[in-house]
Amino acid sequence: MRLTIDRFGNGYHTFAWCDGSRPLVAVGGTLLSAPMSSRRVDPYAVLSGRSVDAGLAVDGPHPWSGLDTADVFPGLMVMHPHYDTRPIGPRASDPATLDGFVDALLSWAGDHGCRAVSLLYQTVAATPLLTSFAAITGAAVVPLSTSCVLDVDWTDVDGYLSRFSYKRRTAIRRELRWLAERGVRIAEEDLDGVGPELVGLRCALVARYGGNPDRAKEERLVHQVRETFHPSELCLVTARAAGRLVNFMLFIREGDEWSAFLTGTDYDSDAARFAYFATGFYHPAALVPAAGIRRIHYGFGSWEAKRQRGCRSEPVWAAGARLAVAPRPSPVPKGVAPNA
Repeated sequence: MRLTIDRFGNGYHTFAWCDGSRPLVAVGGTLLSAPMSSRRVDPYAVLSGRSVDAGLAVDGPHPWSGLDTADVFPGLMVMHPHYDTRPIGPRASDPATLDGFVDALLSWAGDHGCRAVSLLYQTVAATPLLTSFAAITGAAVVPLSTSCVLDVDWTDVDGYLSRFSYKRRTAIRRELRWLAERGVRIAEEDLDGVGPELVGLRCALVARYGGNPDRAKEERLVHQVRETFHPSELCLVTARAAGRLVNFMLFIREGDEWSAFLTGTDYDSDAARFAYFATGFYHPAALVPAAGIRRIHYGFGSWEAKRQRGCRSEPVWAAGARLAVAPRPSPVPKGVAPNA
């Protein structure tokens, strides 16, 4: 969470429900005074239907449609900065505990002037929390999007390929042959030795998708990854052509799962054409059985390309509830004394 918490500014909090000093369940969230700049993480845009063209909550319902921003801000948004949001703790799926937790969360939000509480990017593991939230507030649970997950059910790369049709296997082998014929080498590398190269490809990716590359920001992120995780928790897969880095994918390990965390591409290099699929899917497919990995998370977007490489879709949801706010006193006309 420390890696990506800056996208929510300085107001990020941990909300924990405790038995004495022992936390039972906790989530992360932030107080928002106004809509977020990105419609992907703005609860008002998502729940009012203004994020439909971004592929979010496409089929509704949109419970905040027709509301003004003043009706829901300031507000509390429960969302983890890496999107994969679910309560944690030993009682994170216990209905009675979650009912008490939701009541306390709503009370805290009301005491801090919030007009609404929203839950974004809630995963399957958050289903009990959503159930409690909906029951207590009457909020609609909104299908938000789907995340791509690859279940590892093979013991070698041939087993991975056997999951596909003959036509798909042929296409994958053609892509690998295309890379080999152009001298593109796919391998694992140590993060310490390639940091500056990663930063350059990260900036290229940001520019490609309409952002403003910030080299200092990307340098900080790579440094934070190195400082936060043990080398055994990282797997960096690279693609090089004539020694030059043209693509990479960095995976972060948690238990027996990997998450694809960072990627970057040299869009000026023809050799990078199929490199993303090799670093993101084909080479990792050969690594995961020996590493004891049982699942790889690939996040949102590019669903069809990921599906063609074996991923399935896992739903995420959103919900939002407006809080009862004491009516503001009517302004007293000049010259009229208010009632005692």
